[in-house]
Amino acid sequence: LFAFFGQPHTVSCNFRIWFLSVAVITAISALLVKSFRVWRLYRSPTEIKALRDWQLILFVIISVLPVLILLALWTGLATPTAMLIEASSDNREHLLCSYGGVAGEIGFYFFFFAIVAYVALFL
Repeated sequence: LFAFFGQPHTVSCNFRIWFLSVAVITAISALLVKSFRVWRLYRSPTEIKALRDWQLILFVIISVLPVLILLALWTGLATPTAMLIEASSDNREHLLCSYGGVAGEIGFYFFFFAIVAYVALFL
């Protein structure tokens, strides 16, 4: 939460994308797994096949892995950094998160929309 407040730093710029992405996909996949468990229990009243907790945890971990891989590539190729910006109206300087690195700004858009598309598959 503190990565979103205060003056940006390279570390906080990286934490923003990591914390938000991992939290969202973990929450959505956990809800999906819980819904699947309930559906599987009640789809056939005569046959009850319960899923074990370790199976559900394994599914959540497997669903989070692609996001972790995309985030690692994003951090390596289009590294978020704090960039100094000068405001022309009041001559004050402030930092903003800039996504450049090896892949440039196109890398930011690629990885951002890749993660959004992956999360949209769960919805």
